[in-house]
Amino acid sequence: MFKQVVRASTASTSTPKAVFSPAQWPARVAYLHENYNPKSIKLPYVYDFGDCGCGDPCKIDSCRNARMNIFCTDKCCCWEELCANRPCESDKVEVMQHANTMQYALVATSPIKAGQVIGEYLGQLRYMSKEHSRRSRNQGYMLSMRARTDGIRELAVGIDAQYLGGRMRFANHSCSANAYFFEFANGRRHTVVVVTTQVIVAGGEITVNYGRDLWFVCRCEEENCVHRDIQDHEEP
Repeated sequence: MFKQVVRASTASTSTPKAVFSPAQWPARVAYLHENYNPKSIKLPYVYDFGDCGCGDPCKIDSCRNARMNIFCTDKCCCWEELCANRPCESDKVEVMQHANTMQYALVATSPIKAGQVIGEYLGQLRYMSKEHSRRSRNQGYMLSMRARTDGIRELAVGIDAQYLGGRMRFANHSCSANAYFFEFANGRRHTVVVVTTQVIVAGGEITVNYGRDLWFVCRCEEENCVHRDIQDHEEP
């Protein structure tokens, strides 16, 4: 665990925005190392196309496999741990708490380059409605997947991280996020990872944009916030 209180900042030398302190993993959330699939939800089999052909270690914005939303394995890539197009859990991030609000956050403990996979958004796989209008905004930590179930009847699937999850469930929303969700697959394994979009300094909070399909009230307070219409709504 990152042993000292850290200050969040941007990649520049701007004034720190927040102070974070070490946090214990919340007892109400079971820690996962892979998605929990009690209903044996079956997603389509995705084939890779052999060697990705990257002359240098793969990057998620340039690797041939990544451009087809396929993650690399040792069978189709020779770069092993140097490959940046694989599901992984970075040792440069920790779950911490805001020193004033005690809100959980995902914080960099060492500098992180842009384009790095820092972890998987893990939880319980569940069926969900395809129609956004039928989903409750303030319900669970459901992240909808692009992939649909295999078979004649295609069903939408989501990753529910409310009670089961990994560190990425604590990545807070921001309308000016410095990371994004990226869904890729290989074989039967489909997963969603968090990828950085810019350099994040030690002590910087890692945020993602959850889009318009929110289950919470947006409090990002960014100048370009696109959810101002729900700012007066109460939290669930």
